[in-house]
Amino acid sequence: MTVERIDRNPVSWILWAGTADFFGDLETRVEVAADGPYEWVSLSALDLATESERGLSPAQVGDRIRTAGLRIIFDPLMGWHPTLVPPVSPFAAIGLEDSLRGAAEVGAELVSVVPNPHSALDQTGMAAAFRDVGDRVAAFGAEAQLEFMPWSSVPDLRTGWDIVEQADRANGGLLIDAWHFFRSDPDFELLASIDGDRVLSVQLDDGALLDTPGTRNESMDRALPAEGEFDLDRFLRTLDPIGALRRIGAEVITPVHRAMPVAEAAARSHRSVLAAMASAGLTTGSQRHPLDSR
Repeated sequence: MTVERIDRNPVSWILWAGTADFFGDLETRVEVAADGPYEWVSLSALDLATESERGLSPAQVGDRIRTAGLRIIFDPLMGWHPTLVPPVSPFAAIGLEDSLRGAAEVGAELVSVVPNPHSALDQTGMAAAFRDVGDRVAAFGAEAQLEFMPWSSVPDLRTGWDIVEQADRANGGLLIDAWHFFRSDPDFELLASIDGDRVLSVQLDDGALLDTPGTRNESMDRALPAEGEFDLDRFLRTLDPIGALRRIGAEVITPVHRAMPVAEAAARSHRSVLAAMASAGLTTGSQRHPLDSR
């Protein structure tokens, strides 16, 4: 299934683990993605560790996913820069070297590079660290997408874009999450000016539009697109002219979705993305999720 866009190529849809189940069953996530409109599915080092306990190597996991007709995003990659305080994210439990090895062996084509709070590096150092990550993932044919988060050492679009530019790697770019954009410094003028080819993927979601920076805990209970206060019309209309809506999917992390079957959460979130794009004038006609017919 593709979305008809005005003077644009069809969207390449992503089933982000955060929308589906986060720490759930990768096999189910892959089955749902293969049954839906998705070209990509995300997985983490924790997913690969769980699959290893079941007797599957990363290479076998990757083969299974590609046989299902899907491409792989490794999300998140952590531990790529030193910190003054140990990170609390469960994804940080697996070190950088093991994570990079897993991303390479599973055949990831995109790697989400996620910063921790309390970096021990200044911005120049962060750019050098991101450059090194870009070189290392380039060795197995992947792109590195830096995700800014308001509570992290890369708190906003400006900082993230500056790091990407300083790193100056052809395979380096940004992952832009609507939640992080609106709950940090939503600089639409900057967003309109960046090179859309360097926006490697987009996560769509919604939430409360507050003056304070978003926190990690708040980001664990997001709203479906158009069910919060974010100006997603303006967000999408800014990204579209620069060609940044090539790869997109909902990342609606919420207890509501964690309580649902993965197929239901995926269909619900995808419908909301289609509705948000239609509201922004970026789709024509009615669109249905293939899982709606189940």
